Amino acid sequence: MPAGSQENGNLAVSRYNHVVEARDGSGLLVFNSSTGAMIKVDPGIAELIAKGAIQSLEHSVVEQLCAGRFLVPPDLDERLLAFSETMAVWYGSPVTQVVVAPTMECNFSCAYCFQGPNKSVRSMDSDTICRTVEFAKTLARGTSGISLDWFGGEPLLEVDTVFSITSSLREWANSNRLGFWGSISTNGFLLTPATVDRLVSLGVTNATITLDGPQHMHDERRMLKSGDGSFAEITGNLRYAVMHMRIAVRSNVDQVNVSSIDDLHSYLVQQNIVGSGRAAFYTTPVDRFNDYPHCMSDAAFLEFFEGWHATHGAAAGMWLEVPTPARACMARRPKAYAIDPDGRLYKCLEVLGREELSVGSVHANPSISSVSLQRWSMLNPFDRPECMDCSFLPSCRGGCPSRWMQNGKPDCRWGPAYLNSVLRAFNNHYEEVAAGSGQCDKST
Repeated sequence: MPAGSQENGNLAVSRYNHVVEARDGSGLLVFNSSTGAMIKVDPGIAELIAKGAIQSLEHSVVEQLCAGRFLVPPDLDERLLAFSETMAVWYGSPVTQVVVAPTMECNFSCAYCFQGPNKSVRSMDSDTICRTVEFAKTLARGTSGISLDWFGGEPLLEVDTVFSITSSLREWANSNRLGFWGSISTNGFLLTPATVDRLVSLGVTNATITLDGPQHMHDERRMLKSGDGSFAEITGNLRYAVMHMRIAVRSNVDQVNVSSIDDLHSYLVQQNIVGSGRAAFYTTPVDRFNDYPHCMSDAAFLEFFEGWHATHGAAAGMWLEVPTPARACMARRPKAYAIDPDGRLYKCLEVLGREELSVGSVHANPSISSVSLQRWSMLNPFDRPECMDCSFLPSCRGGCPSRWMQNGKPDCRWGPAYLNSVLRAFNNHYEEVAAGSGQCDKST
């Protein structure tokens, strides 16, 4: 697709289209980053669109292309539209998000942990617990509800704090006729049936748990501080948890365990942990934190990622997300903060616990430091020429704000190569699901 819109009659080609060939060569995938829509077309149609020969297209095809904004009115200022829609996503969210880390301590000793080996062992005291609850209530006033997410460290090391804050905020939300949604990121070792039951009763119904391979591999990478393995306990807990919570099993992939992921997935399916009506399963690369030496290159991970999804397609529990302009990270949303055990406030989980990057404290009045917050709000992709000329602007928006701030430039790590792999994998997944249900219309 051309970099800018081409006029042709009453329609023009969107500047935010991206085209990649399907993995099996059966057509071209066209993705529009301003809507998140994707359509598969044959090469002939793609050529007509690229040439601006829109009048040669059938009316039904044009309708589909207009619906996904692959074709737009020629006088539409797409950059201005991208700006206004971005502002709506960043500042228009009706939900307050509060991520609470009741401790940065962990019962595991994972070599690649982004928080490093020297975590603080402090936990929230009673005063910080009370002030955290009051901060969340104040932040949520005027919104439609609270999304309370538990993080760490390992949050279940402070399970009483988890129960206390969750109970207080859920009761307050209910009494004020606000929505309440709860989730937890945990290593799963302490997610016992009794804890699951209590969490669900309080409205914490979603959990993300990490497994890094079958038992021998996982226990080498994610062992307890005592050196003992954790796999058997976690999978035992999962057998109960998947019947009562929405579970996502995440596998962190690097050079060491990349060949073991297939065995892990097969085991989880066999154990009825992952699959229809059970947990979802996804992979993510281990990032380069704390000089961990076994990270995959971006190209190597994408090769694994695309091959993995091509092989497994619509296999049980596979979870795959396509970039969407409808999502914004907490750094961009004024009603979203993370809170560490000392009550300090942050705009990104990657910097949680780093006091120099906090933007306030639940103990301060006012709680939020406008000066510290400016470091994040000044990261504006619409002020950057490289972003304004990029076809991924409406979905990427300058990439990860934390990495932009640390590196001094927009975070373009996951650019065209990543998008190509995701689109091909998603198309493969969709076609396998659709073929299995007899509803597959592979191309326009």
